[in-house]
Amino acid sequence: MSALFARMTLYGEKVMNRRRFLSSLPWAGAVFASGASASAFLKPVSSSGQTAGDRLQNLFENSPFVNASDTTTTAPLTGIISGPKFNQEYIDKLKQGRVTVVHASIVFWLYDDFYHATYRLYDFYKFLEGHQNDLRMVWNFSDIETAQREGKIAIVLHAHSPSVTDGDVRRLHILQKLGLRVMIFSHQQRSPLAEGAGEHRDGGLSQLGKYMLREMNKLHMIADFAHTSDQTLLDAVEISTDPIIVSHTCCRALTPHKSKALLHRNISDEGIKAVAQNGGVVGIMALTPHLLPEGYGKSAPLSLYVDHIEHVVQTAGVDHAGIGTEISYLGILQDFQSVINDTTARLGDNTPVMDTYRGFENQEKGTEPVARGMDDMALAKRNLIEELARRKYSDEDIRKILGANFLRVYERVLGR
Repeated sequence: MSALFARMTLYGEKVMNRRRFLSSLPWAGAVFASGASASAFLKPVSSSGQTAGDRLQNLFENSPFVNASDTTTTAPLTGIISGPKFNQEYIDKLKQGRVTVVHASIVFWLYDDFYHATYRLYDFYKFLEGHQNDLRMVWNFSDIETAQREGKIAIVLHAHSPSVTDGDVRRLHILQKLGLRVMIFSHQQRSPLAEGAGEHRDGGLSQLGKYMLREMNKLHMIADFAHTSDQTLLDAVEISTDPIIVSHTCCRALTPHKSKALLHRNISDEGIKAVAQNGGVVGIMALTPHLLPEGYGKSAPLSLYVDHIEHVVQTAGVDHAGIGTEISYLGILQDFQSVINDTTARLGDNTPVMDTYRGFENQEKGTEPVARGMDDMALAKRNLIEELARRKYSDEDIRKILGANFLRVYERVLGR
């Protein structure tokens, strides 16, 4: 009995500490003083009459850079990832690379429930408290503007699985009040909300998923359809009154994998057009297994990464292409065995998500996990600008791809 009492006492102390801390936070309804408008924030700086080098530097210094998926920022929360961590060294890289906004996921796995999500939110608030000179949490679009003026990185809290809601819309409301702004509707396998990209049939959005999507529209939350099935995405476009996003994917037309788990993880041309019809954005990820067609080699050059961006542009227009690198995804390829062991213990061996992980694990030894030029966030923005400029993209279009497109969605959905 004494051991049980000790555990109950410890749990009670944790809950009270969390409540005290949360009560001190500015909530989503807080109004932030802002003298700048969104149009001013997005206004390009003229580069007419400049040398080529000056033009590139101007774009680097004055363009927004949004990374809609960066699992390095998930590392301090999950306690699983053994690769690069979200720490001061990584924050310095983001600042050196002039990153404007980063999505940080409060959960990663299908079994991360509401209980775990609230504790990770608390952990993340404490992390932000320790780095308040460098980071600012995003409650609404005004926070992105404020962070930009103050030289800080804006952090958008993102759930990579709907399991955080436990299928309960009331918990979605609570998480929104706690700062969650983006949620994916499934993570490879079927969820109560939607079909996953790794399933063998495609039932699209469930009735609960449709209800949740309408509630997210009301709550000014961004619905994300990375990892979901083709029909799920098409259903979402028909229902959502706000733009949706696919935060991190590659283009199926350029990556003809035989494995269903990898093939259907990438977005189809029909899906790209649907997102554009809805006014949303498709973020391109830099993971080598998704970029490389089978037999292509062991490394993905930057040019191949930009080919996928360009495919979105050619399919649906430049207003709908963005960046969602999934950089440092699970650190390095060697991490996958520990991830597979952990996931198998919790979900079993025969699940669609396991097929995806094995797709990475089975890459040839020596395969680089991330496209060259995108494996260091201190340099990624400059590398992208140079490659896009080489392809004759205008300054305005480069700014849209780097971040202005996602900023448009933030302002529309998150509001002020």
